[in-house]
Amino acid sequence: MKILFVCRGNVGRSQIAELIFNRRSDTRHFASSAGTNVREKEGQSLEELGMGAQNVVETLKEVNINAANQKRTQLTEALMDEADMVITMAEKDRSPDYLLNNPEAIYWEVPDPKHQPAEVTREIRNTISDLVEKLINDLNQK
Repeated sequence: MKILFVCRGNVGRSQIAELIFNRRSDTRHFASSAGTNVREKEGQSLEELGMGAQNVVETLKEVNINAANQKRTQLTEALMDEADMVITMAEKDRSPDYLLNNPEAIYWEVPDPKHQPAEVTREIRNTISDLVEKLINDLNQK
């Protein structure tokens, strides 16, 4: 099953979810991620983003996940169509209609780590980790 995680900038929440999912899931499932507002910065790595992604990269490093080379991707309808499951953490007021109107999209209410101190980003990473673990358990029971 192909999972697509979505957030606003494809810097924090969706990247964290993708990397943790792919680390913990078996080979039957694979995750990717995208953002609703990446646009001209598509393809930029988290390392290239610098300070804007530093806490995300550092808090993932604490759990032995290297996120520095993760590339940012703009959400498109085609990406959504390729996924078997779409999980969005993007704020609804910043999401395109095709995401909002997709009855199969799942919404996780997770705060954005942007401009947050490391301890808050760590809490967000842990929240996403717990949600991903539950998702994997649910998928494995099907």
